[in-house]
Amino acid sequence: VHQRRCENSLRDGQGTRAIQHARAGIAAYPGGVLVRTCLVWALRAMNASAAQVLDESNEMLELDPTAFHAIEAAASSLDSLKRRDEAATMWLRLYATDTTNLELAERVVWSLAEGGNARRAEPLIVKLSDANPDNMRLLRQLWRIANDNRSWARAVKAGERLLASDPEAPTDSIFFQRLATAYRANAQPF
Repeated sequence: VHQRRCENSLRDGQGTRAIQHARAGIAAYPGGVLVRTCLVWALRAMNASAAQVLDESNEMLELDPTAFHAIEAAASSLDSLKRRDEAATMWLRLYATDTTNLELAERVVWSLAEGGNARRAEPLIVKLSDANPDNMRLLRQLWRIANDNRSWARAVKAGERLLASDPEAPTDSIFFQRLATAYRANAQPF
């Protein structure tokens, strides 16, 4: 009942009521993960502090270490709190919940790169790009991460693939500057 009321309140744009219903559910059923999920959603909808969302997510993860929404909320909160290493670990944990979901994998890689964890993102983006060679979004992300990490041989390879198969690459003036930089840093003639 508390879960349903929380979700209905969220749907109706009543975040404060959603939080109240969720907290009542937690009081009645301290081990309830679903009502805690709604609490995390409500806190995020109400723009609660990242620390508060992280605390609630961690409590949910103590009950269910595989709770997808708790892992995602914790990762996002850790990014907001600039706790980069912990955030990277949590994003990779989120990816591990469904390694077959390419959309999720792209989101995780993007979040890692944007959160200052390009080093931690590189092995994953290499794996994903190799497994999906025709996916231009993954190739562009590989190109970006390889450049950010100064993985010059990988950047050259990705840049050459982009130049051959991505119609947008030649229209980007910075693309050629970065490719030339990668060639030079990798001691290759250009």
